Formats: sequence, C-alpha cells, structure tokens
Amino acid sequence: CFPTGIATDPTYAGGQFSVDERPTKQPDMSTWIEPVDGYPNFGFAGLSDGRRGLAILNLGLPEYFVTGEKCDTLTLTVLRAMQLRRWPEGTGEAQWAGAQNLGRMTARYALYPHAGGWQDGKLWQAYRDFSRPLICSEMVGAVRSGKGSLLAIDAADLEVACVKKAAREDGLVVRIWNPTAAAQDCTLTLGIPFTSVVITNLNEDPRPDASGNLRISGKRAVRVTVSANKIMTLLFRFRDGNK
Repeated sequence: CFPTGIATDPTYAGGQFSVDERPTKQPDMSTWIEPVDGYPNFGFAGLSDGRRGLAILNLGLPEYFVTGEKCDTLTLTVLRAMQLRRWPEGTGEAQWAGAQNLGRMTARYALYPHAGGWQDGKLWQAYRDFSRPLICSEMVGAVRSGKGSLLAIDAADLEVACVKKAAREDGLVVRIWNPTAAAQDCTLTLGIPFTSVVITNLNEDPRPDASGNLRISGKRAVRVTVSANKIMTLLFRFRDGNK
C-alpha cells in the first residue's frame, strides 16, 4: 500500500492501446453476482489531481486498488493465490490442498512521482523505460563509426506497437498508436529508402484513403497525423535489394 495524499477522482491506468480512467471509489456491489475488488492495469496505475501525481510502474502485476477513507492510497496486488483448485459441477465451492502458489516469487515494480496528469508525466514513456532497461554488451571486432537506426519517430506522445515483415509481401509494417485525447503529428524516418507507403487496417489491407494522410519527405521519411486514441498501421514497400 502506498498512501499518496492525493484525494482525487478518477484514477488512471495503462490499458490496451489506451489510458483508462475509472472512479476511485467503487460502486455498491452488494447485489452483484460477480463483484470485483480491484481494477486492471497494463504497466502502470496512479492518481493525479492535475498538479501532481504518483504512479506505480510494474511488470506482470495487472491488478491494483484505490483504498483509504479519502480514496488516496494506491495498492498493488503482488501475489494472489487461492484454495479453489477446481469448481465441481453443482456445488460452488471446493478447497483442495496444493492450489496455492508455492515457492519463491519475484515481483518488479517502482514508484514514479510526476507533475501534472498522466500525459504531462509521460507515463507511457516512463513505463517503456522501466520495462526495457538498457542492456550492456561487449563489442567484438571492428566498431562502425557514425549513427543509424532502423526506425526513428519524433513524437514523444506516440507509441510504436510493432515493427514486422508484412504478412503477404516483401514490405515492412510499422504500427503506431496515440493514447492521448488530441491528434498528434509525427515524422517516421527509416534507415533504408522506400519506394512507397500506404495506410492499412490491422489485416494489412490498404484502406480506401491509403495515402491521403501521408506526406512523404525524400526517400526515407513520411509525415503522418494520428487521430486521438487511434491506431495507425503503415506498410512500407521497397525496391528489390532493400527488403
């Protein structure tokens, strides 16, 4: 449990291609068939009153609570075990020995104080840095001077969901998404030249307006606008030899 001293509503949490906001005080669930006792999160959850905030970054700990008389305490579920091993038909309860999570468990989380709301505090970027720490390795052989990148994106508020080979052709698929409530402009720059780029759906089929929102700059960069809370999939095509 982490008392924050921030009595506010709502609470925020990382979601699937989104940041979800929910009331800090849960409704009366006395008549619910399946009451819930926590909220889900993907990577982070926190409280903010618009001036300051506190979040819990975590890996693989998808449940949190907001507790306390003033609903200002963040609680993260580190381990949940149950005695119910199976649910026999027609009964409703069965407690079997051996259903607990035995053994040593390791949990990774961190407290992240920030200014403003979740967007001002750049929570997605903080979670990305937390979940993918730098890896140090020894270089063997010649080290090439200069700099380069397969993909560069200049918008801090956009996230890259995937970079992969196209499913049905020799192209490169880049999927980006916008978790904010405002449209975001960005330039994507590839490390190799491309001949064309189109917007597709999640099945990698070109959309009717496949190139209407794209502004190509040179042979390696394209300028796009991603609408609020939207996902955009780009398919880059190359000449033979640059696959």
